[in-house]
Amino acid sequence: MTPFRNKKRLTAQLEELQIHVKVKVKKPDTEFCDQKMDILEFMDLGCNGFMNGLTSTITSYNEIFIQNPVLSFEPGYTFLVDNIKSFTEELMAFYFELIKTRLSDEPFNLLEIAFFVRALDRFYRRLQNLSKVFTYHCFIKDGYKLIWESSLVQCSKALDLLKSKLTEDLTNARHSIISMSNNKVKEKLQLSESLMVLEKSMDEAVKRTIKSLNAFLSSDIAFLVDTNFRNDFILNVEQNVIFPFIKFIISTSMDYYRNHFTAIPLLVLFLSRLNLDLNISIILHLVTFLDECFYTNQDSSIKPFVLELKNSSKDCAQALIDHYVRLEGHNLSQMIKKSVETRDWFSSVEPRTVRSVMKRVVEDISLMDTQAAQLYEEGSRKDRSSDSSRTFSAIGTTSKSFQKSNWSSYGARLDENLFNEI
Repeated sequence: MTPFRNKKRLTAQLEELQIHVKVKVKKPDTEFCDQKMDILEFMDLGCNGFMNGLTSTITSYNEIFIQNPVLSFEPGYTFLVDNIKSFTEELMAFYFELIKTRLSDEPFNLLEIAFFVRALDRFYRRLQNLSKVFTYHCFIKDGYKLIWESSLVQCSKALDLLKSKLTEDLTNARHSIISMSNNKVKEKLQLSESLMVLEKSMDEAVKRTIKSLNAFLSSDIAFLVDTNFRNDFILNVEQNVIFPFIKFIISTSMDYYRNHFTAIPLLVLFLSRLNLDLNISIILHLVTFLDECFYTNQDSSIKPFVLELKNSSKDCAQALIDHYVRLEGHNLSQMIKKSVETRDWFSSVEPRTVRSVMKRVVEDISLMDTQAAQLYEEGSRKDRSSDSSRTFSAIGTTSKSFQKSNWSSYGARLDENLFNEI
């Protein structure tokens, strides 16, 4: 026997929530598509309906039975306690399952993350109110665990969004590099400009993500009080969002190294400079921004994972620039090999002039020098080609927020005797 005449009404409220979790709305002339209630509206519906009703029911039950001094000494008092415990725990288990499902389905949205956090805050506050009248089970602990898990899911989705954005930007850069015409001076600048655009887009995307996730640490959030949520969340953003994203950049770049001779040489050169900039400034710049945004008061430069990532990006940059040299060297050797193999040396006359292939070799080497200079060198240099009357101005690639590399003088140290000998 149960004294709860409100059980049917509370169950109906949970079933209404379940409908909003699974709801699909059919638009005119379209297939069914998800049209779930806004997360804040959904949480208000649960808190103002089910949670309020359950709290009121428990309060009334306590006043009538549990707190009744006459009944407290009756043999059936234990049954009264067990009755309210089983009733409440059964309904709350169903409610928690609905909340968990709804929160896990919520996409990461830079503009609406504050509403998501506000919904979690209201949920937690209602659990605090419930715990004041129901002391037999710590629903606050269960709710906090659910909130923490939902924050992890949001961080994971934020990382996926960053990866997707980087992949899109790299695809655009790749298309730009493929379509680049090196016969026009104005288009020679496109390589360095493409790198600047990519780095700026990457920097802004990470900063927007960090700022949006900072909503979880607002000073008026209830689940930050008397918990270690703040420190755990900051550590999670570092280790499960920012660092995996940087590792993804390095890993994606290394894929072009693993492709051996199928990669586009100019793209390999492009990615080598990107990774060098990661090592020189970008990694520390982003981690420092995170620490400043979350007010951690830590020295970002001495964090072990920062040093590890910087070393990885440096190694990647070196591997890619070496691979670029191998790719271009392979292309030049193949060109010379084909030129030698296609000529009948037994019946040909003694050569009196430089063969056209050597002119092509000099021009290609000059082009490589020009391309490398755009990413690794500053200042004006003479364009080495079969026609040495033209000059160009190599421009720096990094913005003012990033430092210059010691590699920027690499092109200036190239052995000019090589070209003179040719």
